[in-house]
Amino acid sequence: MEEASLQVDFEKLATEEGNQRRVKEVESQLGMKVTKKEGYTVIVGEGKLKKICRKSVKTKSFFLFSQSLIYATPTPGFENKYQKVVELPLQGMIVTGENDMIIGDKKYQFVIQIRSTTKSFNVSTENEHEKSLWLKHMENCIDYSNKIGRKPKTSSLAPTWIPDQCSDICQCCEKTKFTVVNRKHHCRNCGKVICGTCSKSFILPGKPDPQRVCTKCWRSLRNIDMTPASADPTLAPVLSRLSFDSD
Repeated sequence: MEEASLQVDFEKLATEEGNQRRVKEVESQLGMKVTKKEGYTVIVGEGKLKKICRKSVKTKSFFLFSQSLIYATPTPGFENKYQKVVELPLQGMIVTGENDMIIGDKKYQFVIQIRSTTKSFNVSTENEHEKSLWLKHMENCIDYSNKIGRKPKTSSLAPTWIPDQCSDICQCCEKTKFTVVNRKHHCRNCGKVICGTCSKSFILPGKPDPQRVCTKCWRSLRNIDMTPASADPTLAPVLSRLSFDSD
C-alpha cells in the first residue's frame, strides 16, 4: 500500500481524475461494479497480502475502497485480471493489529485481523509500516462507511476460524486427537477447531439454518446447563435431521 495522507477527504478525492480512472480500471479488472449509490467512491489503497485461511495461507490482491474491502485471486495467464472476487462491506467491520502467528513450521508477522458480518480472517503484511498504513486507512474508511452507509442486517461478526494446523486435538474437550476418522470441524460461533463429538447445532443470528457450534458455545448461547442430546427431547429431532456442510 502506498503511503498517503491518513486524513482522507473522500468528497475531494472522488472528483479527481486519477481516482475516477483507477476506479474504472479496477472495476474492469474485477469484472464488477464497486461504485455505490450513497456517498463517494474512492480507491484508498491496494496491494498483496497473505490471507491466513483454514487450510493454507494464500496471497491475495486486496483493494480498499471508501465503502468496501475487496480481495481476489489473479487469473493465471491474464495480466491484471482477477477471479474468486469477494467484496466485504465496511459497515460494522472491525480491524485490529494482532501478534505474530505460527502455523506449522512457518511464522507470519505483522498480522491484522479483519472481522465483518459475513467473513472474518487474518492477513499478514510485509512489515510494521505497511501494517500501520493498512490499519489506519481501513479505520478511516470504516468510520466513513458507518456514517453514510446502511447498517448491516445483523451486528454479529463472523468468527475467525483457527487454521487446522494450529491444533492436533479438539480445542473444546481438549482430549480427542484428530485422525483420518476423527475429522476436524470448526465452531461457527467461536472459530475453534473441534471434534464431531463436541459439535452441536444452534441457529445463530442472521443464519436461517442450524449451524455447527462447540458444546461450550452451545451452553453459552442457550444459557442452560448442558445435557446429552439423547436425553434432550427438544434437541434430538433437530440433531437427527441436521446435515452439516463439510468443513
